[in-house]
Amino acid sequence: MAEIADDASASAMKILVSKPDALGDQVLATSFVQGLRRARPDARIVWHVRHGMEVIASLVADTSVFVPDANLPATAEAERLWSITTTPIVVVPTRLDPYANWTSGLDRQFGWWREFLSATAWDLAVAPVVNRTALSDFTVTASNAPRRFAFATHVACQPMIEAAFTHLPQKKAVFTDEITSSLEEPEWRQHGRMLRAISPQTSWSPPDLSLSAAAKQDAAALLASGQRTVLIAPGVGQNTQRAWPLKHFLQIAGELRAQGHAVRWLEGPQDAELLAQLSPEEAAHRIKISADRLDLLAALLHSAALVVCNDTSYVHLCAALEVPAVAVFGAGQKGRFVPQFGRVRVVQGNPVCRGCQWQCAFERHVCAQDVPYEAVAQAVVDQLAAPAAGHVALPIALPLAGSPDTAAELEQVRDWYQQELYRLRWDGWARLQIINDVLERLKTSHAELAEKSASPAPSRPQLPKLSVIIPMGRPERADGTLQSLAAQTLPPESWEVVVVGVGASQLLTKYPRLPLVPVDLERNLLPPRTRVEGVKRSTGEWYLFVDDDVQLSPDFFAMLARILAVPATAADQPPVGAIGVRLPGGRGTYFEQLTDISNFWSQQSPLRAVPHSIWFLYSAAIVVRAEAYHRSGGFNPDLPNGEDVDLTQRIRAAGYILAYEPALVAYHHHGRDSLWRMLRYFWRNGNAAQYFFAGFGGVCAYSVRTVLTRTWGDLQMNRRHQATQGVRLGLRVPWILLNYLIVESSLEFHWQEYLWKSQRFRELPARTPSDRNAQKAFLAFASKRRLAGTARYALAMLQNLTDPVRR
Repeated sequence: MAEIADDASASAMKILVSKPDALGDQVLATSFVQGLRRARPDARIVWHVRHGMEVIASLVADTSVFVPDANLPATAEAERLWSITTTPIVVVPTRLDPYANWTSGLDRQFGWWREFLSATAWDLAVAPVVNRTALSDFTVTASNAPRRFAFATHVACQPMIEAAFTHLPQKKAVFTDEITSSLEEPEWRQHGRMLRAISPQTSWSPPDLSLSAAAKQDAAALLASGQRTVLIAPGVGQNTQRAWPLKHFLQIAGELRAQGHAVRWLEGPQDAELLAQLSPEEAAHRIKISADRLDLLAALLHSAALVVCNDTSYVHLCAALEVPAVAVFGAGQKGRFVPQFGRVRVVQGNPVCRGCQWQCAFERHVCAQDVPYEAVAQAVVDQLAAPAAGHVALPIALPLAGSPDTAAELEQVRDWYQQELYRLRWDGWARLQIINDVLERLKTSHAELAEKSASPAPSRPQLPKLSVIIPMGRPERADGTLQSLAAQTLPPESWEVVVVGVGASQLLTKYPRLPLVPVDLERNLLPPRTRVEGVKRSTGEWYLFVDDDVQLSPDFFAMLARILAVPATAADQPPVGAIGVRLPGGRGTYFEQLTDISNFWSQQSPLRAVPHSIWFLYSAAIVVRAEAYHRSGGFNPDLPNGEDVDLTQRIRAAGYILAYEPALVAYHHHGRDSLWRMLRYFWRNGNAAQYFFAGFGGVCAYSVRTVLTRTWGDLQMNRRHQATQGVRLGLRVPWILLNYLIVESSLEFHWQEYLWKSQRFRELPARTPSDRNAQKAFLAFASKRRLAGTARYALAMLQNLTDPVRR
């Protein structure tokens, strides 16, 4: 890439750097910002950070802070930025959060931020964020700078809030230059590659942090001692699972004091709960650091003989200040954030599941908490004797089967679930579910390890004969589904893929490795009728119904084999007739998630359901025992929708139980990813009213009471279910309530439409005064007496307000 030209215009250059990450990331980013300043000494650099991270300015020379006021006009605030700041580097914090639920308030904030950025003629905008986020992407794109740099997208990039990009003409993030990125290469070195792409002749060096005389004085007062002090910082902020055990830090403190060292504890602004566990004697040695005193923290670290800490901003500060340090790292991001400069010795756990991006498969973070005490204690001794940089990655014994064959399998499992995590784009529930469930059956107690290592490795469970039945709208629509079948890590030994639809035979040459059984139709049929046609050609012991907008996770069949190999119920209990799978959306957009949690709410949870507690399942992807399917009568071919609820309720009535297995994951690309599509979908769900209300079997008026009562009941049912999963619907409640109001209104409307078009109002019973007036209204309309019909119908609706809710 060409270097930005050296000419007279450089003196007026305005550069925007967007880095809305944590404090440790800001320390690393200091190298990048200072590198840009060396490349363009006369430029003005605006360093965008998230709220609270502006404290980094206290450690960077020639830097000031500008806090924009979002209550004032954006253009006026942009003018104020350039009029009141004179330093070469200006840190600008914002309260924008790329992970927050989308609200009208957040929408206004993004709109204001776009106007603020657009008011400046930027020359260069850069997002040195390896795991790209919506906020950094939006910021650089909204700058409209002629050169806009970012790292190239990869599988673990964090999700885009698509709604934010509606504020941009392009409706998406757009960069002129993208730098290759990696989840393995150290982050600091990747920043160096980006700087060289912008300015090839610029040198790359560690951060140059400045300590004020006042901060040094404050630190000296706190450490008043004739000997240099060892500082111990056991905190990691809110996520204490990533911390090495406090008892180990206490043991190190005791040994250091026995050797004559002074030891003090550092308590960060979020570490109070952890350090409250210290004894009164140890607590007397605490030094509390407030969130706005990063300068004091840096001065304290600089004065220390040694710092012992976890993988936090402390370690990056120590590296930049050339302070000897020992840091205990977990393996969530492998070695990506191991310091590449300074005198820091890193002792890191190295389990088979390393690289999980901190979405742990276990009840605790073994990669950090199980780092051996002896290894860290030895690193402390070595650093006190001869400080040097170093990185020791230690294998961590996990509570898993330990034979060589199993170890190799675990390597594969790790790769499987990590790819699934990346595909899910930071869907927290789904991440935890996949990790926990993929490894669930590989966990074992330490007592069983010896027995397993002494006995032959068990053979892999195999699936019984399976028929995969795909109702297909058209051949190209089935591509994603068939590709997901072809990508299975453990395909069944005996299976068939029955594809039903117009032009199904065209797929034979496209997927020669799949055991396809095409069933050609002359025209498209209703989904249940299409499935029924597929069942006629199926020979499996189990049917897997998969819609053509669904893609199975790569380990779907491997997990299904394990599940079917273990009886889900006791011998004296009814057999499982159908198994529901987890149905996350395919794209993860806001309205797609709203659709999922409104309609498919019972199959979004990472937790397995209690046996006998499930009374229906959805069939976007569902595993059905062939015997249970036929004994219950199969799909009702005439239902326009809701055929899955109908079938699974009849399977339950036939003496089987229903199961929900969140370890089985199918991505549902249903396309309801905009407000209009979502609302239209819920309205269309009401077109099966004649089937849903068949049990009612009577004439009635449109029931406002039924709509409101059922809407509220649906919401409460959903909320109770989410509460059992530890989930709060929060700001999504109004949207979910609207969806339920629409579907219940649609059901009432379509029932009235059915009564009129079928003329069933003439023969069905009318049980209450309201019902009888509704019947008379229909008869009046049929006799062309519209005024009388309207009056009767209005009366019936009013009377219905006191009727019981019957539908």
